[in-house]
Amino acid sequence: MTVEDIISAAGLTVFQKGLLYAREGAVRHITVDSDQVHAKVQGSTSYTVALRLDTDELTIRCNCPAAVYQPLCKHGVALALVYLEHYKNGTAVPKSGKTQTEQLSEWLLTWDKSDLVDMLMQYIVDNDEEEERWLLRYKMAHQALTATDLKDYIQQSLPLEEAYDYEEVNAYFEHAIGLLKMIVEKLDALDPTITFPLLQYAYERLNEAVQYVHDHDGCMSLLDDMLAPRLIVAFTQIPWGDDKKVRFILQQQEKSWDIYLNLPEALLVTSDIQLAYVKECRRLWDGLPPLMPDASWETKHRYWRLSRQLLREAKENDDLELQISLSAKMATEWNDYLGLCRLTMRNDDLPQAKLWLAKAQASVSHDNDRLQVLECDIALALQCKEWDRAWQQQWVHFQLGKRFEHYQQLVSLAKTLGYDESLYQHQVEAMLHEEVKKAQKRPPSRYRAENVHDTLLAFYRYHQEWRKALAFVQYQTCSVSERRQLANDVLGEHPDAALALYRQVLGETVDQTNNGAYQQAVNWMLALQDTLKQTQPEHAPAMINELVQYLQQEKKAKRNLMALLNTHFPLLLP
Repeated sequence: MTVEDIISAAGLTVFQKGLLYAREGAVRHITVDSDQVHAKVQGSTSYTVALRLDTDELTIRCNCPAAVYQPLCKHGVALALVYLEHYKNGTAVPKSGKTQTEQLSEWLLTWDKSDLVDMLMQYIVDNDEEEERWLLRYKMAHQALTATDLKDYIQQSLPLEEAYDYEEVNAYFEHAIGLLKMIVEKLDALDPTITFPLLQYAYERLNEAVQYVHDHDGCMSLLDDMLAPRLIVAFTQIPWGDDKKVRFILQQQEKSWDIYLNLPEALLVTSDIQLAYVKECRRLWDGLPPLMPDASWETKHRYWRLSRQLLREAKENDDLELQISLSAKMATEWNDYLGLCRLTMRNDDLPQAKLWLAKAQASVSHDNDRLQVLECDIALALQCKEWDRAWQQQWVHFQLGKRFEHYQQLVSLAKTLGYDESLYQHQVEAMLHEEVKKAQKRPPSRYRAENVHDTLLAFYRYHQEWRKALAFVQYQTCSVSERRQLANDVLGEHPDAALALYRQVLGETVDQTNNGAYQQAVNWMLALQDTLKQTQPEHAPAMINELVQYLQQEKKAKRNLMALLNTHFPLLLP
């Protein structure tokens, strides 16, 4: 992680605000563990921020509102900068060598015990939630709590109350995590026959609560992390037979959980339970009729759920016959039939593959889906050594898709079949020109027209017909990406045309008026500068300077862009 990484992720405006926070000492209570840095950052209120250290990407979480829609908020920037300075580089360690929390702790140890008790009691009395927590601590230490008591406390820890804004949600989870942590620690010491149903109830309550609380920051996952490992351990220890445990797993799979274990994998904790689970799934599966096309979602989900583990084992054993049998029983849509076509092709059952392909062709309705069916049709024709049919369907595939990647597939098949390029190149160019004309006559639909325009431009680039390509982009709308690639292609032979294209591309990009677009434009200029230094070192400064001056003159109102240019090209600016 570098300062440049932080700027790139946050943008200049947010970075500057975060830098101010860091300089003003807003980052407090910093702790570093093996894979994260945690801190409180004081903004309009105190926010909790965590920086991940175990990833190459800059990953920071903050519970402020801006973190929901910004890649990196100002509080995250502040923590990242402080971490870089204080910890990664080993500089600016507090003079005492201790954190503020440690210093406060040492000072409180000098207080008289009765004074500390008085202060703590005043704090507890003034805060209803703290009073509730401390009373629970007292009862757990001095009373024998029953399962009913603990169930009541689980209810109290997860109240069914609306919480939407950030302060309400943060208060809700602070309350829930504090109480639930004490409850599960108590459960750890109890018999699994008591622990397991209470943990299961905690999950049920959690799934009710999630309907009331707008979980902006995924805090429900923290509660899930607290419950999941304990539920798995209790499930392992509870004195049930394997058959009963399998029935429990299947019952939970029937439910619509928002938050729960990853079933069935999480509870298939022994090989005996795995075998019993597969056996029961097979028994239930064999009793099902073929799935009907008009079946309800619940019915389809049941078929999918029962077949999932059976299909997994069939794939692990490379049992194509079983995969085909399982898939055929629940095939109701074109993509199901297409999957069966591919499986039967792998099984070298080509007559059956053609039957499944015919069903897919009959039920497909959208062009994008037809492209997938055609691709399977082409592969099947090649496997059947039906060369003419393969070529015919590949041509249909290109006419339907009209993208350059589809043309590349046409070229690839032509080479495989030994066809001469001249047989189809002019036909393709004529067809694309006709499609461009059609696109211009249709009601405005810039997205569709650009697809066809980009395909024709990419076609010219592929065949290195630079003059045709440059003439085409003068009068037709092509994407920024294609025009930039063309500019790079003609940089050596047509430098003036390349610079004109770069001015277009950079101008349109920065006109998006956001820091990400400004950074993208500068990155392209830096990449161009590197290319020119290698290929045309004598012309590189003048060409880059022309682009910098163009942006400075035409886009001077964009202050953040000017700051980026000044950072990366300082010697080129007046």
